[in-house]
Formats: sequence, C-alpha cells, structure tokens
Amino acid sequence: MEIHYYLGAVKRRIGDDKSERLYTNQQKLLRRLQGQNIIIELGQLIRHPDKTYHEKGVDVRLVVEMIRFARQNKYDTAYLLSSDIDLVPAVE
Repeated sequence: MEIHYYLGAVKRRIGDDKSERLYTNQQKLLRRLQGQNIIIELGQLIRHPDKTYHEKGVDVRLVVEMIRFARQNKYDTAYLLSSDIDLVPAVE
C-alpha cells in the first residue's frame, strides 16, 4: 500500500516571520511523513500581497495522478481525504 500526501511547498523568506514559521513547521511535518514512508508530492504555494497563502495546482496534480494510477491499475481502491470541495467532481 502507498500513501501519497499532496501539499504546496512553503518558500522560506528570510526576515519574514510568517514564512519562516510556516517553512519550519512544514519541514517538521515532511520529516514525520517521510519517517512513515509516505510519498510526498509537492506543488506550489503562492503568497498573495496581503500575506495570505494559496496552493496552486496541487488539486489538479492530485486528480491527474489518481487517473494515471487508475489507468495503470496501481490500485483497487483509492481514498481521498481533503477539505477541498473542488475535488468532488473528480471523485464522482
């Protein structure tokens, strides 16, 4: 069984407390996931002028890989855990 974890990669911006904190926390998370043999799939994380962050292309990559893995017969059952409602049509 394989577990794939998709997320946007935080870019560390020296002097930006928020990005440094997010980067440090994400690195801890990634180390823990790797320690559990979870495959990490990094996408982009975009920083907006108001200093909020938004994942870009992560959901599309996830769906493309689900379809590709299905076509390659790599799984019998796939579980998708997400709070992103945009993924509902892909699952249906």
